[in-house]
Amino acid sequence: MARRRKLRIVDLPETKAAPIAAQLEFAGLVAGYHLQSPTRLWERKDGSWTGRFVYTNPDDPKDRIILTSKGLRFA
Repeated sequence: MARRRKLRIVDLPETKAAPIAAQLEFAGLVAGYHLQSPTRLWERKDGSWTGRFVYTNPDDPKDRIILTSKGLRFA
């Protein structure tokens, strides 16, 4: 029987997510997009973290860029 992993969910307000967002903006990956707040992160049992940053286009809210631990996804 598979065990469920327990994850602790942490919502980062925009002020705490800003340094990470600034790095992405500096790289030019999310130019013209706005970071959705709050940013959600999950802590795994082993102490590592995973999560995602979601950026939306202000002109078209359905146009999103999602950064996860597995890479960028355009939705």
